[in-house]
Amino acid sequence: MSYNKKNADIHFIELLKEKEEKLAEELKHLVTSLEKSDSHHLEELPLTYEPKICKVASLDGGAVPITFNAVQLILATAAGTVFEKDESSEWVREVDIVSFIGSRNLSNFKSIIMFTLELKVANQLMEQNPDIVILDGSIYSLLSTGVPIDVRQILLKKEQIDKRRPSYQYYQKYKEFSIELDKLLRTAIEKNILLIGVSKDSRLQRILPDELMETTSLTDVAYVLRKFEDRVGYVEPFPMPYEFDPAIVQLWNDEGIIAEEVRRLNASYFILKSNSIPFRVDFLNQQSSRIEEISSILEAYHDGTGFIMTSQLVHTRAHIKQELVNLVKNRIYRMFSSGDTRIYKSLFGTPRRERIQ
Repeated sequence: MSYNKKNADIHFIELLKEKEEKLAEELKHLVTSLEKSDSHHLEELPLTYEPKICKVASLDGGAVPITFNAVQLILATAAGTVFEKDESSEWVREVDIVSFIGSRNLSNFKSIIMFTLELKVANQLMEQNPDIVILDGSIYSLLSTGVPIDVRQILLKKEQIDKRRPSYQYYQKYKEFSIELDKLLRTAIEKNILLIGVSKDSRLQRILPDELMETTSLTDVAYVLRKFEDRVGYVEPFPMPYEFDPAIVQLWNDEGIIAEEVRRLNASYFILKSNSIPFRVDFLNQQSSRIEEISSILEAYHDGTGFIMTSQLVHTRAHIKQELVNLVKNRIYRMFSSGDTRIYKSLFGTPRRERIQ
């Protein structure tokens, strides 16, 4: 059977065009559905126009996988500081490098390790008694972080904890993450420090009308933008989901952490600049009465583009640059390259998929 590259290319282009036309019809349906939707149930609240300057703690984190033939490493960092008028900022930083051999959930563990460092930074910043702590990402995401398969079997009591197996290491990491989260939530309540999580690119479907929820893939963000048009303000706070993975709840109950009262969250969408993309803010149910205070703080630290200046500043410190990844790789090479060459290559050689990219 002969192969004709030109005909094959033509067939590919025709197939692509067919897929594009189908997609266009689906997108037209989304636009039409949004135009016809009823937004009267969505209560729109104005900004306070009374910006509040205060002690603001912000933090961020980053994590990247470093993959060798037989070993997967996760390099994670977190950084944060307290911003206070006329005061210099002292940065808090955390870093970790963890190896995983044969893990089936590398992406989940990467998030857990990064979140753990972020929570450690947040808890250290809490000691400085800020007025508010701003997390990068939602509190709900922390509470509902997916449980890796290796940990899930342990939490649901389907297998015994064998300290010799990698799954025990994974379990210990997840437990450490959960304890740090519990400490942060309890401290916020005990010290009456505002704690908010900010999702700059929310994918949530929580306040859509039923007809959109059931028939489209639209997110709240699109719906809020349609409601506000070119105005600024925020949405009347609404409750976040309260159902959590049974495996997670089992751990909380076993360890006596993440009590019922700190699991309930409310949220709102904010638009600080006309026509900017809304961002979602969630907060503890006990602090819902302070929504206007949250609004006034966000207005005070608005970066002029529709987001929060302090969050932008800490992101720069927490971002993992390629130079740092290369430094870690090179140090590992130097540590082991003087040993048995065959073992070195079998463990620390570059995987084929990375060589052919």
